[in-house]
Amino acid sequence: MEILKEAFARRGYEVLLHEKPFLNMNGSGKHHNWSLNYVDKDGKIVNLFKIPKAGQDATLFKLFVLINLAAVANNNKLYMGAIGTNGNELRLGGHEAPPRIISVFCGSAVSDVIDNKDPAKLLNLKETLPNVTYDLYQEDTDRNRTSPYAYTGNKFEVRAAGSSQNPSFIMATIAATITSEVNKVKARLDNGESLESIMADLHAKTQNIRFDGNGYS
Repeated sequence: MEILKEAFARRGYEVLLHEKPFLNMNGSGKHHNWSLNYVDKDGKIVNLFKIPKAGQDATLFKLFVLINLAAVANNNKLYMGAIGTNGNELRLGGHEAPPRIISVFCGSAVSDVIDNKDPAKLLNLKETLPNVTYDLYQEDTDRNRTSPYAYTGNKFEVRAAGSSQNPSFIMATIAATITSEVNKVKARLDNGESLESIMADLHAKTQNIRFDGNGYS
């Protein structure tokens, strides 16, 4: 943001980072994309939010999606506080996308996995686009951009940040709350509870934070 201000100032312009600088015009925000990776025993970097293919073990994917949902569900007010600048409150409260309600869009592909259904068959663009020479699967995501927190293919995207905000604070909030939920899961495992039981409990307690519809409906 400072580079923007300095570069435009050198040319006699002013950068407006306010979320709603003009009435009767759409405001401005930021999208923050993030994911979680780990290094497996073979030294390969694995994305925890990549939808497993049919026949692959989906345990880690399901667990960390549910942990992510639990972080949002259990810290909803904290998430609102992380994005609640004066300008952003005006924008999000002014009937613009996304709405001023924190919910998570999973999409049918993710939902089928965490709901223990048969994995959704994703369209392989290699089969329909002549210029695509490798497997490229079209993800089921929130394309109308009305969800404030959405799965967007191998990652989650936070769309409720204000244009004047540094996204690092929002990411710190996400990281801290997910860490807290991971520690809760670890404590339950250490106390002898099975992973299956924990995931079933997380699944039941995060239903109310999931919304796959249009954010204006």
